[in-house]
Amino acid sequence: MASMYGELISAKREIKVAVENSEKDYLVITNAMNTKMSGRLDSPLHMAAYILNPKYSYADPSIFTDVEVVAALMEVMETFYHDDDMKKNKVFNIDFTKFKKKEGMFGKVAALKAMENNNFDAGDWWSTYGLQTPTLQHMAIRILNLTTSSSGCERNWSTFEMVDAKRRNKLDVARRDNLVYIQFNGRMIDKRNKLSSSSDVLLGEDASRAQDWICEDAYIDDEFDPTTGVPYNIIDEAMEESEPTELRRSARVRELHEVEEYVEDDDDDESDHGVDMEDDEIDYESDDDGVMATKDDDDDDDDEPPQP
Repeated sequence: MASMYGELISAKREIKVAVENSEKDYLVITNAMNTKMSGRLDSPLHMAAYILNPKYSYADPSIFTDVEVVAALMEVMETFYHDDDMKKNKVFNIDFTKFKKKEGMFGKVAALKAMENNNFDAGDWWSTYGLQTPTLQHMAIRILNLTTSSSGCERNWSTFEMVDAKRRNKLDVARRDNLVYIQFNGRMIDKRNKLSSSSDVLLGEDASRAQDWICEDAYIDDEFDPTTGVPYNIIDEAMEESEPTELRRSARVRELHEVEEYVEDDDDDESDHGVDMEDDEIDYESDDDGVMATKDDDDDDDDEPPQP
């Protein structure tokens, strides 16, 4: 919003210079631009952003005397502070006058040099140099930080499509708007809760337990003396034995850092299980026992296979 109307005006001027101010050449283009801008990009908000952006108004002081632009600023100001006449008077008769005349922080060298940067942001400029005019500063930041994208409207339309369906097309306007308001804001709340609950914060009281995982010399017991940081079970054993006691490593840390020795698979099973496998041997009977052989079977046994 801060640069939309200003860039269109600058484009018209560059077109005039490119065609050497020939009306028959540039009027065709500028008239087409005016047709597209009418009712879309020439709203009071666009003009208010145009005059409040020092990149354009300080470079061309004639903007402060443009009746259409100044009237648009007054209309926006009356809408913004519609219920506060004191702020209306302060914005237009005090704060805007200081901004127009470059008084106070507006006339500082740093404020004027900031507009020469390629990454100039009008909203940030007002938040820095508009501190002496807080009423106008608040309105200027809100206007200059608006976006000209239609993505917000499209998201709202998709919510309307879900509420105002064919089966619910008899809803009155007020009830439909309330349902869209609740559903849209409910999604925003759910999204904010998911973002806030995704972080895992380590509290101060959990620090003693966390060292059991990140330190090699962590302790076994989870109960620690808050003054010394030593587990209570270590203190009790030391008091009973009346001798220095070394702190023991956690079993979980040992599992991570110590390598166990495994027995190879080809070792004797007797040493592993302590069982004599010879005693457990079982004699199996053949399926052919007790079966009488036929004459053909005897002949097949006597015949030798042919030699190759």
